[in-house]
Amino acid sequence: MKRIKCFSLYIQITFSITFFLSIFLTSSPTYSNLLPKLSLKSSGLFYGGKYTGYSERYNIDAGIDLTTYLLSWEKTDLYIEYISNLEMAKQVGNVTMDPRYAHYFIIGGLRTKLKGYILRSYIVHDCKHIIDFPPDSNKVVFNRLKFAVSRNLRNLKSRFQVNTRKNKRARRVSWEAIYGFYPQSKIIDYLNSRPYYKHDFEITFNYPLAFFNKGEISTVVRGRYTISANTPPRYYRELSFAIEGCIFNKYGALCLFIKNMPLSNDPLKSPEGLSILGLRYLF
Repeated sequence: MKRIKCFSLYIQITFSITFFLSIFLTSSPTYSNLLPKLSLKSSGLFYGGKYTGYSERYNIDAGIDLTTYLLSWEKTDLYIEYISNLEMAKQVGNVTMDPRYAHYFIIGGLRTKLKGYILRSYIVHDCKHIIDFPPDSNKVVFNRLKFAVSRNLRNLKSRFQVNTRKNKRARRVSWEAIYGFYPQSKIIDYLNSRPYYKHDFEITFNYPLAFFNKGEISTVVRGRYTISANTPPRYYRELSFAIEGCIFNKYGALCLFIKNMPLSNDPLKSPEGLSILGLRYLF
């Protein structure tokens, strides 16, 4: 009971601080700004990809990412998000898609629009399971607080400049930077599986290479740097480069991509030196 109360207090304090910062950063502190509207708008993506080469561990990835905005203020939204990633290995014989790992995320937080930027503060609970083994065998669990700032990357219409003609679209960099903190506590042993993570930093850049009438080809660069909770700490690095071609309208975008990962030594997933070819649909 003591552990539950401590974690509940941690969540309440976090949401209270981020809520009032979001409201007062974006508008004058009047009572009308504190009254939310029911939103229920949704966005998300579906994806699937096949690794190149002959790796047994890394064969096919697939997943979904769904976000629902529950309440909206003038420039701030309260949202929840669900992510499910499935990693399929390759077996010898007739089985080519062997479900090996399932990674689930439940996310809740606040999103604020501020002078062309999107600021987010959110709590992530996730767990990764080995499939076809006894329940909770080798399961890892994480709870972390994250802060993000982005420009023209988190919104479909601004990312692809959907309402702008081909010859009027700006060739601009879209990007997002994220910091994550993983609290460790002797009181709440279940807070974060040890000794994986303590801090992480992530940045993504997207740059359009060519425009078409209702499409574009762009390049994507993503990097992640992680400090572990070991004593002394360990350091993990990830770097990926991707080319993707997308066709879009005001309702969604279908993208074909190929991504290479020249550097990846994360303890939970490290397809270093491999490439993946896949499709994803954003809405």
